[in-house]
Amino acid sequence: MKNILITGGTGLVGTEIRKLLEARGYNTGILTGRKDIQEENSLYWNYEKGIIDDKAIEFADVIIHLAGENISAKRWDEKQKEKILNSRVGTTELIYNAVKKCVKKPVKIISASAVGYYGAVTTDRIFVEADPPGTDFLWGVVIKWEDSVKKLGNCMWILICCV
Repeated sequence: MKNILITGGTGLVGTEIRKLLEARGYNTGILTGRKDIQEENSLYWNYEKGIIDDKAIEFADVIIHLAGENISAKRWDEKQKEKILNSRVGTTELIYNAVKKCVKKPVKIISASAVGYYGAVTTDRIFVEADPPGTDFLWGVVIKWEDSVKKLGNCMWILICCV
């Protein structure tokens, strides 16, 4: 049985992915910044303080990395923009550093990416991978996020239709 660790496992997408995986017989765990969650395989982390449960990476055969501040939760003042960026890049850096230290490393790391790569535009047009990137804040977040994920090595991206 594969053990799958999900960052962002209490969010909208992570909750549904977790249900699907468990229905198919996978053993799942979540990394959460909420100390009030006491479920089995609920492991604590705090990317701002550089804290990650020692058992997290050892548990994981696969990591699905979905963590990130909800972009629609608050107005994008400078503080919120920093939180949006750091909640993606900072969590990835924490995972990278934890994986480097582990003897048992995950076989695969799957990371979310986002259509924000094309910029925050409203259009009926469907973007394709060959389209040029945007030039706004969300584009910058996606670029920095994906650059941090590339350091993880054995990683693939899934496109989530949000940032």
